[in-house]
Amino acid sequence: MTFLKQKDDFDNVMMQWMLPDARVGRWLGLDYVKRNGKAILNVEVVRKNMDEPRQFWTYDCKRVG
Repeated sequence: MTFLKQKDDFDNVMMQWMLPDARVGRWLGLDYVKRNGKAILNVEVVRKNMDEPRQFWTYDCKRVG
């Protein structure tokens, strides 16, 4: 977790992690970025070599509940 402006400022933060996805048989790299109250999630399939095409998605995050 990286605070983008100042320590413990959860309105300006970036989190990065990876998890395996059985559907594609690969790892997924995830980046959650929140700046000034707006959050997005970027997801990319980790490639085995640089010649493979990039698979990348971006989602707007909304608070539920």
